[in-house]
Amino acid sequence: MKAIVENNAGEVRSTQVATKKRIGGLEEITVQYDLTVPLTRLSAVLYAIESHTPYLFIDHADIGAPMGWQPQAATGSKRPVEPNLQLRCTIRAYRWSSK
Repeated sequence: MKAIVENNAGEVRSTQVATKKRIGGLEEITVQYDLTVPLTRLSAVLYAIESHTPYLFIDHADIGAPMGWQPQAATGSKRPVEPNLQLRCTIRAYRWSSK
């Protein structure tokens, strides 16, 4: 996850392993992430997570923009300022369990 986010100019702010449980012959691992990602890179991050091998699944996601964000820079620049979005998500992964 760290490589996926950082390769898209984002930052992993926190990580917490939520649960590990066995389902049949698999172990389900659930991790909660708090990330920041530039607006234009959000779709690339989400696609990279969902298409990752081994498989990762986005179970839940909350996405927020900074309060009071304006598309133009305070200096009056004609170039839009890109906000960093806050992304809180729960990722699930599965692996074979030998026990």
